[in-house]
Amino acid sequence: MLTSQLRATATEVLANLPCALEMPAGTGKTQLVAAMAAVTSELGQRTLVLTHTHAGVDAIRRRLRKFGVPKQAVHVDTITGWAFDLVRGYPSIAGVTVPDVPDWTRSSEYVAGAIKVARAKAIMDMHAASFECFIVDEYQDCGVQQHGLMVAIADAIPRACVLGDPLQGIFGFRGQPLVDWPTHVFSRFPLRTMSYAAWRWHGYNTPLGEWLLAIRPTLSQGQAIDFSAAQIPGLLWVQTCQGVVRNQGLRQWAEDESVLVLGQWKQDADDHGKELLGVFDVMEDLRGEFMQKYLAEVEASPPAQRPAIVARFAKNCFVGLAGIDAPLMNKLGRGEPVSHLKRDGIAPVQAALDSMLPAPSLLRVSVAMVAIAQAPGIRLYKREAWNDCIKALENCESGEVIPATDALGRIRHGLRQSGRRPAKRVVSRTVLVKGLEYDHVIIGNADKIVDCRNLYVALTRARRSVTIIGSNPVVRLQAVRR
Repeated sequence: MLTSQLRATATEVLANLPCALEMPAGTGKTQLVAAMAAVTSELGQRTLVLTHTHAGVDAIRRRLRKFGVPKQAVHVDTITGWAFDLVRGYPSIAGVTVPDVPDWTRSSEYVAGAIKVARAKAIMDMHAASFECFIVDEYQDCGVQQHGLMVAIADAIPRACVLGDPLQGIFGFRGQPLVDWPTHVFSRFPLRTMSYAAWRWHGYNTPLGEWLLAIRPTLSQGQAIDFSAAQIPGLLWVQTCQGVVRNQGLRQWAEDESVLVLGQWKQDADDHGKELLGVFDVMEDLRGEFMQKYLAEVEASPPAQRPAIVARFAKNCFVGLAGIDAPLMNKLGRGEPVSHLKRDGIAPVQAALDSMLPAPSLLRVSVAMVAIAQAPGIRLYKREAWNDCIKALENCESGEVIPATDALGRIRHGLRQSGRRPAKRVVSRTVLVKGLEYDHVIIGNADKIVDCRNLYVALTRARRSVTIIGSNPVVRLQAVRR
């Protein structure tokens, strides 16, 4: 239910459209977006809400349900999702032909085509007749091309509001420069200033939230921050040393509280997941690059090579497979059985690999992968990757026969639509968790964070505590360009 204060703020913003709002992380941006849609719906009007990620879509939809906004009163989508729908619906105007399942490596093509569609008079009339209000969240992540699409839609729906925070602009899209707020945004959506508070931390750790708001000018101007000198409850700097990520990650956390361990790059996250012994799950990117590469190799290789490919993939997903060594891999590479080799603790895994030798079909590969996951004594830390590959292999040989990579694409597209299921122990990267919240965050190696935006996003994911691991408590990062 809307509070009177939130209703008043939403009403005030709606009365001053078009406009742009700069709101830091955790200050109620999602609440305000949903409140604006709620107030608009009470007037019998509809709102189009666009954002960048499906995590953002999911967060907005949850808040809309909490406020009791009827589904028919608001449409929430990603910018690229809306662009894809426009292009798919009007391919002749767009000049782009699209598949049934989006190929998100072609996002730039979809957006370029969608601009043409949105500029067509019939589509402008459709947008104007369908929606009275237009809201775009996380605008700091808009590339210049995406900004062009948003402007085209706003020309049809002039009561428009864009919200974002330049200090969280970490995405960028395949060479597309991010919008410059003074140059691109404010000339079309005038900046409206408003007060804000650290709502994310209310009831959890208010001093931490207030400190994160207070350091924004220091971060954005490239000034030094000394984490060891900040006397803030829940803020801890820890010296880098052997085993420090494991020691911090495997602390005695409350069972119902979530913990996120952050690596800067994919390999960092994988290394942290392995070090944490499978207690934490490694989050994969939505396209599933790691899985796509594996499935493409499985399909393209001679069937006799598939057991070796599965073994290599397993070593990259499980802790406890040191016994899959060079001699064993050489035998698999020659299509020979390996169950007779003496390897401590992995006999069930060896048996599963041998089970593929008589006829290593894709379905038999999936059965072997299920058996490996059930083997005692080994621990799966890339659970999302392993399980989605099993599903893809099963799906590509049941019913409609499709390539395993296409089956995975459908699975990952479904995840885009439904959102990720909340997990209590997660290893990830800032680019994948932006917009998400956790009780506790551990930054695995602050030395690798080279810009203030990524550091700010990492710090503000936590509601209760942040642990920063690094070689020096004093950090100075590159200043942010608005």
